[in-house]
Amino acid sequence: MQSGLRMQVFCTCTVYLSYMMVGITRGFINFSHKQLLEDKTLNLDHDSASWIASLCIFPNPIGSLLAGYLMDKIGRISSLKLSIAIFSVGWILIAFALNVMMLFAGVFIIGISVGMFLCSSVYVAEITEESSRCILLSVFIIFFTSGISLSYVVTCFLHWRTSAGIFLSTSCLVLLALTLIPESPQWYAEKGHKDKAIAIIEKMRDHKTFDKESEYNRFVSARASKDNSVVSVAAIAKNWKPLGIFILFQICVQCSGYSILISYSNKLFGKIDLPLDLNYISIGYSLSIFFSSFLSPFAVICWSRKALMKVSGVGMTLSLSVMLSCINMQIDGKLAWIIPICSYFYVITCTIGSITLSECMPSELYRTEVRGLMCGVTQAFSTILTGTLIKIFPGIADRIPVTYVLLFFIFFSFMTLLFGIFILPETKGKSLDQIQEEYFSRRKKDNCLENGIKPEPK
Repeated sequence: MQSGLRMQVFCTCTVYLSYMMVGITRGFINFSHKQLLEDKTLNLDHDSASWIASLCIFPNPIGSLLAGYLMDKIGRISSLKLSIAIFSVGWILIAFALNVMMLFAGVFIIGISVGMFLCSSVYVAEITEESSRCILLSVFIIFFTSGISLSYVVTCFLHWRTSAGIFLSTSCLVLLALTLIPESPQWYAEKGHKDKAIAIIEKMRDHKTFDKESEYNRFVSARASKDNSVVSVAAIAKNWKPLGIFILFQICVQCSGYSILISYSNKLFGKIDLPLDLNYISIGYSLSIFFSSFLSPFAVICWSRKALMKVSGVGMTLSLSVMLSCINMQIDGKLAWIIPICSYFYVITCTIGSITLSECMPSELYRTEVRGLMCGVTQAFSTILTGTLIKIFPGIADRIPVTYVLLFFIFFSFMTLLFGIFILPETKGKSLDQIQEEYFSRRKKDNCLENGIKPEPK
C-alpha cells in the first residue's frame, strides 16, 4: 500500500471513531434502560425514561447546523475536536448525575455533539481520491456497529455509572487521536493557505505522476465564487436540487421502517404473536446489523451507486412482502422463523445500500462553497424525521394492525427502488470536481435549452 493511501486510511479511521461514539451512545441508552429505572438516586419512572432516547435524538439538528457553520469557519478537524469535547462534557454529567435533570442535561448535550459528527464524512470526502473514496466513505458503518457492540458488552457486565466513565475515557482518547491528523487541504485552499494545503496534499498523494499544483488549483477553484465572510444566498440556492434529492432520499429510507424495526423489533414481533423467544430475535438483529456493516464497503466497490440502490430497493421490498405474506398465512412452528429471517434480510439490504449511501453521498454532491452548511441541513432533516418516527410509532402501532404498518413500509421500500432507478445521481469513480462539473453543468445546459438559449461550448 502506498504511503499516501495509508495516510488516507489512517485519517479516515481516526475521524470515523466519532461514529463509534454514536454507536456507543445509542447502545448505552438502549441497554442501560433497566439499570437507570432501578437506580434509587435518580428516581426515574417509565414516563421519564421514555424521554431519554428522544433527548439524544432531537438535539441532533442543533449540532448539525452548528457543525455546518463551524466547518467553513474553523475547519473540519477543529469542528470535530470541538464536538468530541462537548460529547465528553455530556458523559461527565451522566457519570456523576445526582438527579434526573442532570442525567437529561448530559443526554441533551451528547445529542448536540452527535449532530456535529457529520464533519467526519465531509473530511473523508475531501481528503480521498476518487479510486478510494467509495470504500473509505462507507466504512463508517463498521465503526457505528462496533460502538453498539462495545456498549452492549460494557453495559451488560458493569454498572451504568462505570460504563459512562469508560465511555468518557474513550471519548478523551478519540480527542487525543484527532491531534495526529491534519486539517482538510480543501479548507486550507479555500482560506488561501497554499503552503499548508500543498504540504498536506503531498502526504495524501504520493504517486509519481501526481501534480500537486494541479490538485491545489482544483481545491481552490471554488474560492473565486465564495465570500469567505458569509455564505451567499445565491450559493445556497444553487444547491436546492441536491437538497431536494437527499430530503426525498431520507423520506424513502426512514419511512421504509429501518429505524423503527431496529428500535422496536420486540414490540413489533410481540404484536405478531410468534412462538419464538424475542430475545433470540433481538440477537439476530444485532448480528445482521454487524454482518451488513462489514458487507457495505465491498458492496460499494462491486456496484455503482445506482446499481447498489436497485439491489437494496429490491431486497427491501421483497423481504417485507414475504414477511407480510407469512403473517397473513399465519404460519407457525419452525416455519415461523421465516418472518424474522425476512426482517434480517431487509436490515442487511437496507444497510449496504440505502443507509450507507444516504450518509456518504451528501459529502460528494453539494458544492464546495456550501458543503458544510448543506450537509448540516440534510443531517438535521434526517434526524428530525428519524426522531419523529421513533417517537410516534408506539402510539400508532397500538391502534392499527401490524399488517397495515408493513404495507406502509413496503410502499416506501418500493419508492426507494424507484428513487434509485430514476433520481439518484451516479458518482462512483469520479472526483469531487468531476461530480460537481457534470451535475451542475448538466443543470445549466438543461436550463438553457428550456429557455431556448444555446449553451456555450466548453
